Amino acid sequence: MRRLATLGLLLAACAVTAPAHAGGSTAVALVPAVELDTATGLARDRAQSGQSTRRLLQLVDSVIREAAQDLGLDLDVSERREANAASLSEDGLIGEAAERWIVSPRIELMGDTLRLRIVAVAPGSRVLLVRSEELDPADLEVRAMIMLRDLVAEGSRRPGGSAGDDLEDDDRATARPTRSDGRAVLALSSAILGGYAGLSVERVGGGGDPRLVYPLVALGTGMGLGASMIVADEWNIGLGDAWYLAAGMWWPTASGLFLARGYDVRPTEDRYVYGLVGAVSGVTLATISIGVESASEGDAALAHSGGLYGGVLGALAELALTDEPGGSPARGLGWGTGLGVIASGALATQVEVSGSRVLLIDLSAMLGALTGAALASPLVFEEPDDAERRGFVGAVAGGAIVGGFAGWWWTRPERRAPRAEQARAQLVPWMGAAPTPWGAEPVVGLAGTW
Repeated sequence: MRRLATLGLLLAACAVTAPAHAGGSTAVALVPAVELDTATGLARDRAQSGQSTRRLLQLVDSVIREAAQDLGLDLDVSERREANAASLSEDGLIGEAAERWIVSPRIELMGDTLRLRIVAVAPGSRVLLVRSEELDPADLEVRAMIMLRDLVAEGSRRPGGSAGDDLEDDDRATARPTRSDGRAVLALSSAILGGYAGLSVERVGGGGDPRLVYPLVALGTGMGLGASMIVADEWNIGLGDAWYLAAGMWWPTASGLFLARGYDVRPTEDRYVYGLVGAVSGVTLATISIGVESASEGDAALAHSGGLYGGVLGALAELALTDEPGGSPARGLGWGTGLGVIASGALATQVEVSGSRVLLIDLSAMLGALTGAALASPLVFEEPDDAERRGFVGAVAGGAIVGGFAGWWWTRPERRAPRAEQARAQLVPWMGAAPTPWGAEPVVGLAGTW
């Protein structure tokens, strides 16, 4: 168990990632080319003729285009040129960037490694932004994304600036990536999880000595905080992403602890491991989800709501099924919380919902539960039997479900098409002339639709 707790601590500190997002405009990604190898004097046409090199160029082209789209740039594929000095010089790059981004990737073969060089020009700018890095081909996709993100962030920070203006800045050679809006939430969640992981390691070890408890908790908190800072600096973690990850940390942890208590795990110190395993599993699932698509604040609210109401409904279900009045519904809380947050987290990836609407639905469900409890309160007066107790619990659960459905119905987006004006009954006075055998005579009437 001690090894399992230590492994959970390491996974919890490292299993937080998210994609980067940046704004932009129209962009043209030029076809990559091989830079002239000055060390060997290898000709460019010969360097590009090898089958492995052609595959590498196709990979670079695909990675750059995908990275540009992930950064919010509208990729223009109607115009493609070879990205070498013979076809488009650096002055030509500036000339082509009057109203759009120009991205020109180049590679230099260096044995087992390669050097990726990306030249970019922001719309309306006369400054070439260049990033060059020697890397392993296996790291090409990740490093190309980061390099292009830094170039776009630097170009967006000073749009349309002249070369002289840029050269006046002391930090002109340093790209400034966008800071993560959710770094504070991510830091808090990771610090709490790290502290809990440190406490779990100490408890599983059979300690209890304050001389070990506080240092391990402090160590875990520091590791969680440090990991969150590294992630927030490397990737753009939005506020929705951070709260979505927090849902993946907190509710599965509570689910594991409730399940350990409900099944009476012995020794009691091992119950901490259940919470740690739940936290690591939840963080892993949340990370995979936001790695595919960034989570909005509404998605995060939906995930938290599912964990809360899943636990409530699970506890009510256990109270209704158990024959022991006054017992602890720990197992229902555990299963309900875990399944609720998983189901709502998966649902959040398929629907678009605002945080305010989720809150209104939650309030409606709460009001429904209170209404059900008020209506069924006579059943639990004095000394209720099992049937009356189950009826009261069922009324509370049914009220919560009905209230939640009513909240969803009342807050749904208006989907009815507006009525056409001609579909309404309208009468308009009309006057004209009608031909008769004796000539034109004036005619007065009403015209309209009904």
